[in-house]
Amino acid sequence: MNEESGISLRDEVFTSVFEQIADSVVITDAVGRILYVNESFVLMTGYNKREALGKKPSLVKSGAHTKSFYRDLWRTLHAGFPFRHVFVNRRKGGTIYHEAKTITPVFDESGRITHFVSTGRDVSDEKSAESRLQRLAYIDQVTDLPNRARLQEAIEEALVNREAGSGVGLLLIDLDGFKAINDTFGHLVGDHLLFDVGSRMSGVVEAPDLLARMGGDEFGIVVRGAGATARSESYANALLEAMQPEFRIGLRPVHLSASIGIAIAPDDGDDSFTLQKHADTAMYQAKEQGIGKRRYHRNMSVTASRHFSVRNEIQQASYRGELSLAYQPQIHLESGSVRAVEALLRWNHPYLGSVSPAEFIPVLEETGLIMRCGRWVLNEACRQLRSWWASRIPIPRVAVNVSARQLADPAFHAEVEAILRYHEIPPDALEIEIVETSELTVCDVTASVIDGLSRLGVRLALDDFGTGFSSLSHVSRLPVNAIKIDREFVTALGDDGGHKFVARLIEFVQSLELETIAEGVEDDAQLSMLHGLGCQNIQGFYIHRPADVMAMAGFAKRVAATQSRPEWTYSRSRNVAT
Repeated sequence: MNEESGISLRDEVFTSVFEQIADSVVITDAVGRILYVNESFVLMTGYNKREALGKKPSLVKSGAHTKSFYRDLWRTLHAGFPFRHVFVNRRKGGTIYHEAKTITPVFDESGRITHFVSTGRDVSDEKSAESRLQRLAYIDQVTDLPNRARLQEAIEEALVNREAGSGVGLLLIDLDGFKAINDTFGHLVGDHLLFDVGSRMSGVVEAPDLLARMGGDEFGIVVRGAGATARSESYANALLEAMQPEFRIGLRPVHLSASIGIAIAPDDGDDSFTLQKHADTAMYQAKEQGIGKRRYHRNMSVTASRHFSVRNEIQQASYRGELSLAYQPQIHLESGSVRAVEALLRWNHPYLGSVSPAEFIPVLEETGLIMRCGRWVLNEACRQLRSWWASRIPIPRVAVNVSARQLADPAFHAEVEAILRYHEIPPDALEIEIVETSELTVCDVTASVIDGLSRLGVRLALDDFGTGFSSLSHVSRLPVNAIKIDREFVTALGDDGGHKFVARLIEFVQSLELETIAEGVEDDAQLSMLHGLGCQNIQGFYIHRPADVMAMAGFAKRVAATQSRPEWTYSRSRNVAT
């Protein structure tokens, strides 16, 4: 008899063997009372042999396993089969460990179970490594959300387990304008912003639905179970609302919006690939239309095909000579002279035809091609202005739109200076139109570039004023020379409220000694009202549509000749649009 162990062994060799085995060994009687434990058990659990003998293996129970787990365990053992599992146990000191254990029933000659023998080893290190690997495989390191791989698994699991009559919702979310922020402030700041975005989104999504970051500035939500369609719509609305409060980059406010595409299985696809493709299509529709969210509709596939073609073909458009510039004049109301001509980018494709700037400019921004194309536009506009001057065409200045990404490039100032020098154009003969955006207030690089252009002598105009984030006090701090009143305010001149707004705006701008340019003037009534309100310059179809180089030269000559005529008045007779 081994007194310490409490079990009789016919040969002390067996005891010696059990004591030297590296794995934990526990022997119990038929009802589960411990009769023997070896030294490896003691080392693994922290319980000495006297503390373990007579007790049950529940001595190391952690509470991690369910009652049904133990029912399965005893059912297997009593049926005469070994039970193998990785147990989550608790040491005497309270720490958790993982034990890969096999419990085997022992039978007597009559086939009755007399003992149970369990052998096990501590696999905590392996489980910890496995957990770390799983985290690396399924968790996004920036936002601490599930990643694209986990989202993919969740979609497939939801589709496989979908009950009859229920749906699976997929929302794909893309942040609007995030790339410009990333390019401006750097990826470290961008990552902090993505973490904040993910935190806000996490506050919207509830289990069992899954929120994941797919990469870049894209997120996804899998909506499972009954009511998936209604919850998908509810999530989309809640996410858009959650994005409205400003974010912070240091002490600076940043505004972010999102575009959301929704697809619901089985109506919009009954496999993962189709569901994702259709949600992606709906998301791009929402982004292009600026409406926040869209549910997929089969007609969108035609639009998506067109978008793919535009995105694919624009890559080579400049190399194939498909890009060109059209020019639209700005007229000084008092003198009737051409103040400037605005250079407008056009794209004519062999089979896509004339592609609208509203369609291809966002693609240029999205792909980063706006930098290369913007450089070409600046160079071509200055080259053409020099050519007009050489032909004595009375066009004093050319205006060029630039993107926020160009202004966020520290080299842009030097680039403009080099182009002006190459074409021998004085700086004040170039007017750069900057679209009103939040980047004007939050980006040190952009502010530095704008100040540098102003010091160089290049004229600056704030375009589409009233549609962005600028406040009137902010405008007073910008080194701009002119304010362009957006066409939507010109259109509203016939309304009493619109008329008063434009009147106050013109009064404010002139108090800053800045020029006013009204865009989108389309009839004599608008022209007369703007003149009466003191607006200095106008631009729009009523004066001239965007035209090619020859037509613009002819227009400028006619205007110069007409200026000397006393019958020059603000009437339809002066409309020389082509």
